[in-house]
Amino acid sequence: GYHFFQVTDLNTCKYAVVFFIDEPDSLYGIVANSANVSCPGGNDGSLLLQGFGGTPPYRYAIDNGPFTTDSLFTGLTAKTYVLEVLDANNCLFTFGADISESNLLELLVTPTNIACAGEQNGELLVAGVGGSPAYAYSINGSSFVNDTLFQGLGAGSYQMVVEDREGCRDTVNTNIIEPSPLSVSLS
Repeated sequence: GYHFFQVTDLNTCKYAVVFFIDEPDSLYGIVANSANVSCPGGNDGSLLLQGFGGTPPYRYAIDNGPFTTDSLFTGLTAKTYVLEVLDANNCLFTFGADISESNLLELLVTPTNIACAGEQNGELLVAGVGGSPAYAYSINGSSFVNDTLFQGLGAGSYQMVVEDREGCRDTVNTNIIEPSPLSVSLS
């Protein structure tokens, strides 16, 4: 704002001075862009910060870490972060932002055991729950397919995997059981 002061010298001469002191706009920061963690427990979240007001250039910090001119923070896990923007006059603006993660992906498997010994009529019905739908399924390391019913299976152990749209996976090991062979004894 405008300021006025008066100076009087030894001869009582007076000098009036009016001057203006300009103050920068208040410093603040925003999250310009963010990406949540794609899979539970992952660390692929990111935050892009942007400073406004104050006196550029800006420096940025996350969780009380060192300040940097880079405003993009990557490799983040799901949590609430403390974000800071520091301007050229060492004015500081602090705020927070959340990185979340997708819902936990689960694979539900319902086996149908073999009806008679030696047959190949076992089935596995699978369903993905949570995560990011559209699901694909794999049996024993085969290619992923959209089918949810695997038929014509013999007795044994099977490893089922579901993969969601984000590439998150859940694995379930299950068994298809066959009854003992019939034995007939005549006496």
